[in-house]
Amino acid sequence: LTDPARSRKYISFLNLDFRQSFHELLGFSNPLFFQLYSDFQNLHPGVQGSPFFQSTDLLFQSYTQAVLAYQPSPPLFVIAEYGLETWLSDQTQPGINYYDKSLGAGIDYMLGDRSFLYFRWKHYQHWDQTVSNNDFGAEQFYLEFKSYF
Repeated sequence: LTDPARSRKYISFLNLDFRQSFHELLGFSNPLFFQLYSDFQNLHPGVQGSPFFQSTDLLFQSYTQAVLAYQPSPPLFVIAEYGLETWLSDQTQPGINYYDKSLGAGIDYMLGDRSFLYFRWKHYQHWDQTVSNNDFGAEQFYLEFKSYF
């Protein structure tokens, strides 16, 4: 790189995370939790404070996920989730204009004090607003074991 100023990039980031327990409000005896999470990230060619998309930005990405978790009986949680993701850039040829959506369900099972088994199913949909041949839908299944020390 002969000109470090031309290669210098800046990132703006905003993260929002709302979590609430609703079982007492609704009169349920078993736990019912809701989470709404969003983040916005922006890669800029110069100093800029906004994490939201502007046409001069190199890349913008946003992600939002809503999760509802209900515990019908210990050690089991039933999960429902919905997610949206966006990628945008006017600085590429062709431009980037992606929208992703997912809808899913799952089961979390507590194996012990610090061990968990997660099973998830998601229906995933991808739309490329610039190149529609890149559009696709998929089903995702996964099983995950976690143990915390």
